[in-house]
Amino acid sequence: MKNLSYIFFIIFFVVSCGGGGGAGQGNSPISSPNPTINSFASSLQTVTVGESVTLTWSSINASACQASGDWSNSISTNGSLELTLNEVKVYNFTLTCSGSAGTTSALSEVSVEVVSAQSPSIDSFEPSSSSIIVNESVTLTWTTSATTVCSAKGDWEGSKALNGSETLQLNSIRTYEFILEC
Repeated sequence: MKNLSYIFFIIFFVVSCGGGGGAGQGNSPISSPNPTINSFASSLQTVTVGESVTLTWSSINASACQASGDWSNSISTNGSLELTLNEVKVYNFTLTCSGSAGTTSALSEVSVEVVSAQSPSIDSFEPSSSSIIVNESVTLTWTTSATTVCSAKGDWEGSKALNGSETLQLNSIRTYEFILEC
């Protein structure tokens, strides 16, 4: 009988010790929240070649941000940057922010279209009539595009608005010449 109780004791010991403790398994490690990009925007969506845009961004729970695409570098997690765009194309700006180890990265993109500069032009320049009687008036009307300054020459003079009209009284019999330069 002594042998039988000894075997029972060994089996009991193995069963009670072999299950592995359950005390620490229910606790999960503390995890850091994933980073979020709150905003990422451009001051303009379309610009003329040579003009500037300002990119602004902000993030939460990010420890670092990286710029890629048509801009590149490590950048702050919140900020702004002015860029001059000198090529006619669609610029794509990508912002990737990462948090602490074990978190996923946040990604956001902005596009800006750069178009060629429009050549200055006088779209219309017309008199109200091509012939009048002496001491009557004629009204000159004009419109321009992509101009910064206009001036009159010939039988009228001075600086003129970029778009406008002007009425002139013609007091002598002759052919008048009105020139608009923009």
